[in-house]
Amino acid sequence: MTEFTFEQLSLGQAAQFTRTFSDAEILAFAGLSGDQNPLHVDEAYARAAGFAGKVAHGLLSGALYSALVGMHLPGRRALLRGIQIDFHAPVFAGVPLTVSGQIAELHAEFRLITLKAEIRDADGKRLSKAKIQVGLRED
Repeated sequence: MTEFTFEQLSLGQAAQFTRTFSDAEILAFAGLSGDQNPLHVDEAYARAAGFAGKVAHGLLSGALYSALVGMHLPGRRALLRGIQIDFHAPVFAGVPLTVSGQIAELHAEFRLITLKAEIRDADGKRLSKAKIQVGLRED
């Protein structure tokens, strides 16, 4: 986990990490969220609907943006203030995902940063993008 202070941040500063979801994690998220839509939990149904397999919940992949903020940029002092996510393509179990983000705005008077972020698959296809507002605690 990083521990950047506001003063250590700069425009264009970036971070990235890779994560792969398992089928069990997708099913666990279905249980946690209560979203048991068959696209997420029934392989045959998802394939019959034209997908390569069970589709991970959008907010499961969206949770990776929280990991970007809380663990990588800015890290421990982060307080997620808002997020806007646009989903472009489905996420499937077993596919490596690269999550990247870059500081697009710094607002010193409010100790607030804006990140532009995205998730891409192993082929470089963008699966989602996000605009994330993050406050920084002084602790």
